[in-house]
Amino acid sequence: MKYILLLLLGAKCLQLHAQSPVTITVATKAHALVLQTDKDKRLGTMYFGNTLSDNNEYALVAKQQNGVDNNGAISNNAYTPAGTWNLLEPAIQVTHADGNNSLELKYVSVSVTKVDDNTKTTSVSLKDPVYPFEVTLFFKTWYNENVIEQWSEIKHTEKRAV
Repeated sequence: MKYILLLLLGAKCLQLHAQSPVTITVATKAHALVLQTDKDKRLGTMYFGNTLSDNNEYALVAKQQNGVDNNGAISNNAYTPAGTWNLLEPAIQVTHADGNNSLELKYVSVSVTKVDDNTKTTSVSLKDPVYPFEVTLFFKTWYNENVIEQWSEIKHTEKRAV
């Protein structure tokens, strides 16, 4: 009985950890873009503005926002897919090989590559939970020049054309 309780407690801890939001800060000397996952692993834009003096303040800003409108739209989506949760103008619209045109992009991972003392690239991987369809968001920053460049890479491994 003791082992069962320990296993249940461990599973609950893992579940709570998995639901913790991931906060991604892309910043230059004067500007910051802050992305954060919600409980469903959707990635939203929480803040864009002047760099804050304390990095912990970005999480406080994120707590004050609610970008979900009762299944009508997610207005702060970092990369808006068409056909599932969003009725707003999408960043991407897909018709899958089976004819379905819904797409949902959920957070998978983030990595940061330092190019030099002034430049780094942040890449954020998003994936549809049903279809083998992925989007990677890239943010390249030049710290001293206060420049953030953004682009995306779209990839799928469906058996037919998308």
